[in-house]
Amino acid sequence: MSLKRGLSLLALLVMMIALPGMALAYEFAYFHKCPTCGFEGNILDGEEPTCTHSGFAKYRCLNCGSYDIKLKALGHDWREWRTVRHKTCTTNGLRRRTCRRCGAEEEEVIRASHNWSRWQVLISPTCTEYGLKTHTCYDCGTTRDVEVKPLGHKWTRWSTLRKATCLEEGERARTCTRCGFETHEAVAKLKHNWSSWRTGVKAGCTTEGTRERTCSRCKSVETKATEPLGHRWGSAVTTTRATCTEPGVKTKTCSRCKEKLEIETTPLGHSFGKWTTTTKATCEAEGEQTRTCVRCKEKEHRATEPTGHRFGKWRVVTKATCEADGERVRTCGRCRKEEHEAIPAFGHSYGDWRTDAEGVTYRSCRTCGAKQTLAEFREQEALWQAAETETEPAAEAPAPETETALDIEG
Repeated sequence: MSLKRGLSLLALLVMMIALPGMALAYEFAYFHKCPTCGFEGNILDGEEPTCTHSGFAKYRCLNCGSYDIKLKALGHDWREWRTVRHKTCTTNGLRRRTCRRCGAEEEEVIRASHNWSRWQVLISPTCTEYGLKTHTCYDCGTTRDVEVKPLGHKWTRWSTLRKATCLEEGERARTCTRCGFETHEAVAKLKHNWSSWRTGVKAGCTTEGTRERTCSRCKSVETKATEPLGHRWGSAVTTTRATCTEPGVKTKTCSRCKEKLEIETTPLGHSFGKWTTTTKATCEAEGEQTRTCVRCKEKEHRATEPTGHRFGKWRVVTKATCEADGERVRTCGRCRKEEHEAIPAFGHSYGDWRTDAEGVTYRSCRTCGAKQTLAEFREQEALWQAAETETEPAAEAPAPETETALDIEG
């Protein structure tokens, strides 16, 4: 520890030789306790603070190194104020002062003002009227008059002239001790001191009741209506049972006034059993089914659809030919009714055109052997075209898919 102390003293001597001007210009602390480790350090460098700017001192801690200490600005060291221009009653003056350290100057305006005398009362104020006071400037002789506000009444305490009651207002008065003016004021009516509510007339189920209360001071009575109690119905009792189609009746009785309330119940509706067949349906006629209500035994009927025929396979009775229709028949398996149906003639199936020894052009049916001459074919073709023209006048008749006479002759 003594070695560190010696080194600190040696450093101090070096700084005193290197910075003599600093040591004389500002009282630096050459030893300072380190803010980090608490060890005592010595000054290395610094900058003096001025009136308006802060400075700093740099110290060296033998334990943890160098650190800076900020030095606050000194602030001006002002001399006494010196008057540069005197003020008057109507113009401003000026004063100035100088800093002893930096020579900075500061000026301040001296506001113009009168040198007034004390107030002198010209007219004394009363309770309701303004007064007047005046004063004079010692320097310029200016006079200023100012109104004085009315003093206002100085009232005595209120004295009761007539006490207030629950039904009538009271009256009180007070007097001004300065001017003797008297004022009167109404005192509000007292609130009724009501008793608790008590029942006057009991309310019924449908009629209103009353309740009353009495003021203990003026004996006034206040009455208010109470709402009807409403019925207190008991449980519903069946008086008329409902049927399948007719409503029933249930009755409730009020336990207070014995009034009765009838409630209509909905009909039960039928409770039908299963459908049973009373008349069986046939192939062409409807059948009938019936069901019965288990409560009232009422019956309900409904029709059933005809079963329809159940025909077997078709059986040919007369075969169709090229020119004549045939016939076929089928039989219902239930009612044995027969259904007949025509079999359309299937028409001739002609072969190729031929010419016989007499020069007649013809063709023969492959099925029945019937012959058709070319003249017969043309006559038939003309009939077809006439029929098509009548039904579709705008359409052209298609040419038959057969050979023409020209084809044959050629």
